[in-house]
Amino acid sequence: MSAIKCVSNACPTRREVSCLSVERACVIVDDYQNVAVAYADWNALGEAVQVRTLTTPDTGDALVAALGDADILVVMRERTPITAALLARLPRLRLLITSGMRNAAVDVAAAKGDHRLRHRQPSRACRGDDLGADPRPDASIGAGGQRATQRRAMAADGRPWPVWCAVGDVVSLHLVLGERSRGIVDADTLACLPIHACLINTARAGLVDQQALIDAVTERRIAGVGLDVFDIEPLPAGHPLCT
Repeated sequence: MSAIKCVSNACPTRREVSCLSVERACVIVDDYQNVAVAYADWNALGEAVQVRTLTTPDTGDALVAALGDADILVVMRERTPITAALLARLPRLRLLITSGMRNAAVDVAAAKGDHRLRHRQPSRACRGDDLGADPRPDASIGAGGQRATQRRAMAADGRPWPVWCAVGDVVSLHLVLGERSRGIVDADTLACLPIHACLINTARAGLVDQQALIDAVTERRIAGVGLDVFDIEPLPAGHPLCT
């Protein structure tokens, strides 16, 4: 079997698929909103690769059946676990791609131990511009990212994180989910936000106490939220955050 590559670009390049014969299958996993195809120039691959998306959260045998013919697998975010057991059941897989600098859903240790795998360090060549700090009291407050050092410096006077949230109109989360960051935005933090404030979370759902957030929104204690990560994905019909 040909070796599997593990790379970190959002879309395979012509060079990466040059070794593949015509009509190879590329499956984009966890594209619940069916928008991934529009976010990259997949047509640049020509007829070498046939791209399709997996829009349902399949597991077990259903997932294997959906991915069984995949030569290329594109993993979006940290949703479907890519385990050693799953990889072993995908005999045609030759290229595994994930966006971002890390993906906790991929069993990297198992992948590195697989004799088929060749490992390549992630690339940050397509990084966007960094936002500078804004000294205004009504500026947004960010947690994590390139300005994490500045945020730590903000707390040097001893004031806790929730108090700093009280000075921003917008609180935006950009943190890796771990034991120290889980639930960093809890009921106490939300209570410190001004009534006109908005919370943005495009990082990980576990950073925010979901029930406390629902309570704050339904009771109109904050102006609104901008989310693309949830405890349950996709959100079921009738979920409080959808109403």
